[in-house]
Amino acid sequence: MATRLVWSGARIASLVDGRVRVHEADGAVLVEPPFERPVLDLDVDARGGVLTFDDTGGLRRWLPHAHGRTQLPLRPTSVSLAARRRLLVADAAGARPSVHTLDGRHVWTFSFADHALHASGARSAVLAPDGAALAISYATLPGDPRPPGRGWIVLAVDATKPGEQVAFKELDRHWLQTSAEPGPTLFAFDARAARMIHASPETTPHVGAIRIGKQRKDPARYTTAHPGGAHAIALDPRGIIAAYAYPDAPRRVRVDYLDPADAELSMIEVLETLTIDPALPDVAALAFSPDSHAIACLSRSGAIEIVPVP
Repeated sequence: MATRLVWSGARIASLVDGRVRVHEADGAVLVEPPFERPVLDLDVDARGGVLTFDDTGGLRRWLPHAHGRTQLPLRPTSVSLAARRRLLVADAAGARPSVHTLDGRHVWTFSFADHALHASGARSAVLAPDGAALAISYATLPGDPRPPGRGWIVLAVDATKPGEQVAFKELDRHWLQTSAEPGPTLFAFDARAARMIHASPETTPHVGAIRIGKQRKDPARYTTAHPGGAHAIALDPRGIIAAYAYPDAPRRVRVDYLDPADAELSMIEVLETLTIDPALPDVAALAFSPDSHAIACLSRSGAIEIVPVP
């Protein structure tokens, strides 16, 4: 079950083992809203409402003094919400990821064949916070006769007004031949969906931070030199600070300072790397504050610690 942390305005929302909590900006628990079913994902909309999607297709919007529930005709095993664009992507085991509006209207279903891709498992699909981009991962797992590995594709989501046709344009893709481990690929975007980082369970060196949409103009494309295996990641709203937590150092967070230039290269240079050591026993999820001055670290116990960006 997903672990999720969202920091929007003065409110932080967390999800651990299907349980939702709303926190103050200092990490203190404001409220733990009652939910009858396990929650698959959450997000915070522009008005501070916490949106959640449960395992029966129930979409809820919670505010301190009001809340409501909408039943959608979906039964995904995982979901990614983009509250500000009013879109969600659902990914059921063995099925193709599909995009829907928050009122349940089907918008689009991903086709591996249309993009000349193949996969046998361990997929994940994540919308950027503003819903302007969609990242989908795919993998070949042990037992598949094709070469083992894991890849991802990034698509632009073009929907100017509610109810209009939504277009999906391929922006980036990458494939890494490796012994794929069970588990999803994690994705994190900046506020404009112009930059992205990712992580998957393999300790094989990964592609680091990228500028989205530069692949066709950059003959060098991607280099795989960033440490792999992170189980929690975050990218600040400006896309110039990236944070990673690794299982072999459960109390340590790696912080990369990235080149802020809007160059024509896909890869973003890491200018400096520092580490922080929260007092939590483990770090299961990360989120930057809206001003990029602090990082919220979420433990599997549900506790949150706010640490300054070094």
